Formats: sequence, C-alpha cells, structure tokens
Amino acid sequence: MSFRIGFVSSSGNPATALDVQSLLPPDTQLDVMSIDEATQQVAEGAVVLLILAMDGADWRADLRFIDNLHLVGEKRPLAVLALVPGADPEALAIAFEYNVADVAGLPVNPHE
Repeated sequence: MSFRIGFVSSSGNPATALDVQSLLPPDTQLDVMSIDEATQQVAEGAVVLLILAMDGADWRADLRFIDNLHLVGEKRPLAVLALVPGADPEALAIAFEYNVADVAGLPVNPHE
C-alpha cells in the first residue's frame, strides 16, 4: 500500500524534504508543495497527513498557517506534523498550541 504525505517548508528549502524522505518507508510518496498548494490539497481531501517544516526566519508567524489548514480541512480528517527549530526551547510547546498531531525538532534527528 502506498501512502501520500504533503510536505511544506516555510522557507521553501527542498533540502528539509530530503531529510524527511529518508526516514519514511519506501512506498511513501512525499509531495513537496507550497502553502497555497497544501491548502488546496487539504480542501479537496487529497492529503490527510501534512508535514510542516517551520524552517523560515519567522517560524512563529508561519505556525498561524496551521490554524488556516484546520479551518479548510474542518470537514475532512487532517493530521499535521510540525517540524520546528530544535534550538528554541519554546518551539515544541508553541506548536502543540496549534493542535498539531505531533512535533519534532529541526534539524531532523533520524534516531527520534
């Protein structure tokens, strides 16, 4: 069975997607998309799992995008995994305030 996961990097850096892809099972399709594309895919029900890498300079402002996703996907199941700056001690707690399913620190730790 193949799984499709959406991936958004707030900085637009595709390298983070490569780090994540290496941790997924081989039959998983990781679709790198913009915030607008992700919103559209969630609205259409095409993506039910979204990984958001908050790796931009203003990652706290980027987290507000999660609220919009929950509103768009209100009638569809949606799980959001947030990747936040691991160097910021508040980042994990702040991400959970946005009702994400899980949070991990950046850079991605393959042992986590």
